[in-house]
Amino acid sequence: MNADSYEIEAAVPYTDADIRYQDTGCRANREQNDKTVRPEIAEPIGSIDSYDVIFIGYPIWWGEEPRIIDTFLESFDFSDKIVIPFCTSGSSGIAASEKNIADLVPIGKQLEGKHFSTGASESEVEAWLKDIDIMKDNAEEKLYLTINDIKIPASFENNSSADALKEKLSESNIVIEAHDYGNFEKVGSLGFTLPRNDTQIKTEPGDLILYQGNQFVVYYDENSWNFTKLGHLDNMTQEDLKSLLGDGNVTITLSLK
Repeated sequence: MNADSYEIEAAVPYTDADIRYQDTGCRANREQNDKTVRPEIAEPIGSIDSYDVIFIGYPIWWGEEPRIIDTFLESFDFSDKIVIPFCTSGSSGIAASEKNIADLVPIGKQLEGKHFSTGASESEVEAWLKDIDIMKDNAEEKLYLTINDIKIPASFENNSSADALKEKLSESNIVIEAHDYGNFEKVGSLGFTLPRNDTQIKTEPGDLILYQGNQFVVYYDENSWNFTKLGHLDNMTQEDLKSLLGDGNVTITLSLK
């Protein structure tokens, strides 16, 4: 997932004897038999505030998550997080632990978890990740502008105008012959009309604007007017943008790839 990872480890490490579940008196069994036990975590992380989606993985012990997972859950505020549980076990499923997690602390949204057998392959894990709805939602589609043979990514705005532009681009690339206007923008005709979501906007360098429903505008300076925002160029300074767009007319190709 190219995500940050953190391993939940006990302050007092579990030995092989501790998790020998065949021994009814072992540490793991004693903890699982008492739902109030909260094993201390070694080197706990300070915050989860910067994360929106959190996968929580664990082995199944007697049909449930280990109590140290409860320690972790009770250590933070998950009320605005998306939580995705997953587990490994030889036979038991994930259902009981999913319910325990949902009942233990307030969670913004808990997605259906996944049980993996001890023999699960990497391809099985990858297939599951590709099938998770939140991963599909987070796989943000990008708009690309090619100017003077340089391709620049941009993020789409969330509105019907941007959605209609995506649909057009799924059919073919769009070439725009743009010219300077007002010393703050390059503007050119799309050759068709998109739905408008006009509102009073103060632009920033890198804003991509729909004007009058059929004009595509790249702003390299500020302006205030009533029009529709389609997106914004990623990681472009005003100086870089001005240099790339240059003086006079410029050809801009829009694409999804």
